[in-house]
Parts: sequence; structure tokens; C-alpha cells
Amino acid sequence: MKKQKFQEQSMSKIQRENNMLLEKISHIMRTTGRIDNRNDYENKSLCREMQQQELLRITKDNQLILLRLTQCQPHYSIKDWHEDWLKTIKLMESIARYPRRVSQSYRDKARPVMKSSNTETEEKDSLHAEQSSHSSITHNGKRGV
Repeated sequence: MKKQKFQEQSMSKIQRENNMLLEKISHIMRTTGRIDNRNDYENKSLCREMQQQELLRITKDNQLILLRLTQCQPHYSIKDWHEDWLKTIKLMESIARYPRRVSQSYRDKARPVMKSSNTETEEKDSLHAEQSSHSSITHNGKRGV
């Protein structure tokens, strides 16, 4: 009987302590607790204001340069460059040992022409014939039979 009473008292004491600990833990979870260990120090730069002024100056300079670049006219003509390139292609074709098919595509891009369905089939046939004639050239530059 005494043993059972002693056990009940110890169990009630343990339960009461557990409830107190639970209350303390829940209070800490709801609030920040008793100890405040946050570091509220902010880094202070000695030349922060000077750095910001320098950044503003650089930004203004960049905007002025951008404005000047967008307003200036080009010194070179794209049309002249393109015409010069076409002349170069013609010269390359005139001195080349074998005809170049790449230059033909450049010439086609330079002079776009409206094509009908008949001319497309004729061009395909001529291109096929040209490719077959190029494939019959042997390594020494002579045509094979």
C-alpha cells in the first residue's frame, strides 16, 4: 500500500514537472525567449557616400556615351561594302581553277528574283546537272569518263 502510494506521488510529481516544462517550452516558442542574442550592428563604410557619388557619375557618363553612339551616323556604307564583296567574288571566280558553287548563292542573295514554278524546276535540273558534272572530276583535275 505504501509502495503504491509512493509511486502515485512520484508519478504526479513527474507529471507536474513535465507540465511546467511544457509550459516553458510553449512560452519560448510563442515569444523570443528571455535572451536576446541578435546582432543589430550594421556595417558602416567610411567612403560609402563617395562610392555612391562615383557610381552616379559613371552612370551619367555612360548615358551620355550611349546617347552620342545612338545619334551618330555610320562612316561606312553597307551598300558599298556589299558591292565590293560582289566584285571580290567575281575576281575570285575569274582566277579560280574550279568553279565555286558558294559564290552563286551569294549572287542569288544579292539579286532576289521572283521565281515561277517552271523556273524553279528548270533551276533544279540545271543544278543537278552541274553537281553531276562536278562529281565526275577526278583528283588530278581531269574529267572522268
